[in-house]
Amino acid sequence: MLVKLGRPVLSNADELRRLFDTWKKELSSKALERIRRHFWSDFEAGRSLDSYVSMRDLDFLEFQEEWVLEREHLAKADVGALLDATRKYRILYVPFVFDPSRWCVMELPNPLSAAGRGLFREIGAGATRLKFGIAQ
Repeated sequence: MLVKLGRPVLSNADELRRLFDTWKKELSSKALERIRRHFWSDFEAGRSLDSYVSMRDLDFLEFQEEWVLEREHLAKADVGALLDATRKYRILYVPFVFDPSRWCVMELPNPLSAAGRGLFREIGAGATRLKFGIAQ
C-alpha cells in the first residue's frame, strides 16, 4: 500500500533474510539427500557429476526479493515450498522401447512450479498420474 502512495516501504528485510538463511540451513540435509538421490544413477553409470557438485552448496535456493514487499514473516514451510518448486524431475522417456539409440533423458520442471504449469495434466490417481506432451 505504501508503495502505491509513493511512500517508503516499512520493511523487515534483514529479519526475513535471517529467517531464510536459518530455514535454508535447517532444510539443507533434506535437500542434499534429495540431490544425492537425483544424481545417483549418474554416479552408478560413471557419468559426470559436475551438476551434482555445483548444486551441493544450494546456491539455486535464493531469497525471493518479492517477499520483502509481500510478507511480514517467513516460515520454514515457505522455504520448503521454494525448495520443492525449484526441484527438477528427471525421467527416462522411452517412445521407442526396442530402439535404445532413440531413448533420451529429459529434465523437466516440477509440475507444481510456475515453470511446470501448463506442461502437465492429471490423468488419474496414484504414483503416475501426470501426463505431458512431447513433440516428436
